[in-house]
Amino acid sequence: MLAGILLLSGCQTIFLPPGMDEAGYESSPSTGTPSWYPLDEGLDFYYFRDRSFPLALFALRVDIRAGLWDLVFTEPSEAFLASREGEAMEGITTTDFLLEEGCYAAVNGGPFSPYRWFLPRRGQTPSGLYVWEGQLLEGPLERFDALVVDEEGNLSIRSQGEYPFEGEFILGGFQRLLESGDTIVPEGGERTPRTALGISSDGRYLYLMVADGRREEYSRGLTLAETAGYLNFLGSHDALNMDGGGSSVMVLAEIPRNRGDGGAGLNGGSRARIVNRPVNRRGFPERIVATHLGIRKKRGL
Repeated sequence: MLAGILLLSGCQTIFLPPGMDEAGYESSPSTGTPSWYPLDEGLDFYYFRDRSFPLALFALRVDIRAGLWDLVFTEPSEAFLASREGEAMEGITTTDFLLEEGCYAAVNGGPFSPYRWFLPRRGQTPSGLYVWEGQLLEGPLERFDALVVDEEGNLSIRSQGEYPFEGEFILGGFQRLLESGDTIVPEGGERTPRTALGISSDGRYLYLMVADGRREEYSRGLTLAETAGYLNFLGSHDALNMDGGGSSVMVLAEIPRNRGDGGAGLNGGSRARIVNRPVNRRGFPERIVATHLGIRKKRGL
């Protein structure tokens, strides 16, 4: 059972799993190994805080081969699948996605348009390649890359410019950050909130990472090269930059769904917690986005 610990800093909050001591996660991650905190079998959490830089960073490590977790992608509306006209997604927050899909954890997905600060369930279109259950919903943007999940659940990162290729689910992002362990983006550039994902060299682990930014006293964010470096430190061999800025969010459920309930869902009183501090307009703490990526316990477990 997950019940966040509230850490106060002004009027904003960070929620960490019970038992985590924020003071123990202040050293530089440039050396040594990351300290993963177990949330559940095959699912671990990482938190890093550097007050001198400053930076706040959050990550999840999912053991894909443990056979316990499903990756969950945003389902297109029935109207879109029936007519193939209009916009593919009915935009919702990542929190609502997590609760509706019964996920334990979720992050925002790839870029999209148009931006909507409110008015959920209005049409939003993924910007770039999106394939759901083998169906092509949006075509590729050749200059960008994508996460590919095949029918056996194997993960890879491929250039959208190579499409068509096989994939049960394909989630387009921005540029690839790591290739075979090497950073392939230039140094420098803007520091901003980031959402990114990585894959271990053996394909066993999926890493999901969110870095807060645009707050000088709390967290400045990361450049693309810095994002690549942190993902490599966490264990990624290949990595992909997803939608960032005000869209960057990581959400955890207080009580996991589908744990022996046959998929019945959350029991009464359960909630979801936004772990990080998204940058958004005042009064709208979480942006409505078109696509999401969630982690859900396999049915019946």
